[in-house]
Amino acid sequence: INTIGQMSTDFGPALQRSLHSIVLPALIAAMDDFSSNRVQAHAAAAVINLCEHCERQTLKPYLPELLAKLRALLDRPLRIVQEQAVTAVASVADVAMSDFEPFYDHFLPGLKNLLGASTAKEARMLRGKAMECVSLIGVAVGRDKFSPDAKEIMQLLINVQPASELDPDDPQLSFMLQACARICKCLGDDFKPYLPYVIPPLLQSAQVDPELQVTDADDDDVEEEEGMESIKVDIRGQGKKRITIRTAALEEKATACSMLHSYAAELKAERARMAASEAAVR
Repeated sequence: INTIGQMSTDFGPALQRSLHSIVLPALIAAMDDFSSNRVQAHAAAAVINLCEHCERQTLKPYLPELLAKLRALLDRPLRIVQEQAVTAVASVADVAMSDFEPFYDHFLPGLKNLLGASTAKEARMLRGKAMECVSLIGVAVGRDKFSPDAKEIMQLLINVQPASELDPDDPQLSFMLQACARICKCLGDDFKPYLPYVIPPLLQSAQVDPELQVTDADDDDVEEEEGMESIKVDIRGQGKKRITIRTAALEEKATACSMLHSYAAELKAERARMAASEAAVR
């Protein structure tokens, strides 16, 4: 199964286009192997790989059976299986778009349960993946379908904050920020009430100090700390220098700036759409 998943990445979209009638039924059948948690988890993971390069029309005939199997895996109280299954559902929704709507009500209650589940350290990744999944489903089905659940879901996401109380390695913050940006894309101007909750942590992340250090390249007394990366460069007039930076902080800054741009662009586009609609009515 792992090989099929890797080949789906390496040889997509040709593999998906020509071999879907062999690969997808095989993966769906593998999800029925309740004697092996690993087989089920790998089958769901291979679906994620396959969806990377799969076309909407190719996937559509398999949606009822595929999503039924993934729904069964989500009900299994095993984190290794649930994490892969929830990401697979997110990947399927991302490809299926509005074709996912008939299955929406089958998944939203369970995903909301995962979002409100235990905040224990071992459940953090699963909750983060549930955030990703519910936001991708929202984008897939659109505002009209998603709006009735949006307020409750946003409250569950906001409950992850304040960010200052999260551990530095907590994956939930990154998942939450990206999920909120997708929900903004789905809701448009209706997202405005949530801006006071999502913008401050982004501004805080955008101001994180990446701890840039410049030292002599030959200085052997400099010990590279965990999370820091360095390169040696030849600077004209100054000789060889070692430039060190905390890459995780730099990535956090970049993500925050990207999210701020996304909110500004989406809400501006929404205002433009509303103005055009009003003009058309007049």
